[in-house]
Amino acid sequence: AILATAGMETPLFLLLVFLTQVATILLLTRPSARTALFWFATGLLALLGRPDAFFFLLAEALLLLVFAAGRWKSGSTLLARHTLLAFSVLTVVGTAYLAWKYYYFGYLLPNTFYVKSGSIDLSGLYHVTDFIERWVKVHFFPVLILSLATDFRKLGQWLVKRENLELLA
Repeated sequence: AILATAGMETPLFLLLVFLTQVATILLLTRPSARTALFWFATGLLALLGRPDAFFFLLAEALLLLVFAAGRWKSGSTLLARHTLLAFSVLTVVGTAYLAWKYYYFGYLLPNTFYVKSGSIDLSGLYHVTDFIERWVKVHFFPVLILSLATDFRKLGQWLVKRENLELLA
């Protein structure tokens, strides 16, 4: 609540989303239990801040799984194992948190924007569906076009080179 009133809730959320993206790059370049744990921890913190972190995390997990499938074909299961472990644990813990939050507060959006309710209902559902509808209308086609135009094999080869990773840092 203090961060929201000070106007810092959104920058903090964006920092956490950025850290999940750093963890995604680390998992792609150096898959390990430590980087999987980093991805899980930053993802969970982002999800605790805002439920819409789910969309970022899902996109990152799908990207990791696409690269993991490519590496699996060449005999390396390390990325697949760590990605599945991190995403599975995050899914279980995140779903439990969201279920508790919905049960306790009656909505999923950040607490600072709503008054606590004593009943379980779908009163905030319109706001969530409206946000998702607007997001999809604005972002779906650019993301689809970018996805279709991207050569993920070359991107993966570029990302695993240490000098390129240092350029991103």
